[in-house]
Amino acid sequence: MRTINLKNKENKTIITLSNFIYSETEIRIFDFDINISDDIFTASTRIEAEKYDFVNLLSGLKRLYDFKIKTISFCPIETQFSLMFNLLDNGQIKVSGYLSNKMSTNKLGFEFISDQTFIPDLVNEIEDILIENCNETNFC
Repeated sequence: MRTINLKNKENKTIITLSNFIYSETEIRIFDFDINISDDIFTASTRIEAEKYDFVNLLSGLKRLYDFKIKTISFCPIETQFSLMFNLLDNGQIKVSGYLSNKMSTNKLGFEFISDQTFIPDLVNEIEDILIENCNETNFC
């Protein structure tokens, strides 16, 4: 099972996206589990995102890594989950966002610091998910 893992600057996985199911109807949709876990809290739910959302995230991460942009976001069609990556002046990346559940109005906001060393692995993980599920190799 392939996963997408976002790690903090101590190389600890904070966010995991897993169990991807891809469907191609009028819109190309990924259905997947998201788990956010830190020392103090754990939250998880299942959400949907368009293939386009992952392609944009992939492109943005590559441009962020090359210092071509300072901010990218991942905001799937369902408003249950949002991620923002901000390149700080010291080269670290502030990752922030929120997670909610369809059955509740509560939102879990989170923020952690990472650095650019996690981006190449993250890019590879996203590419692997897209290749495995969409049978394509050229996304950006």
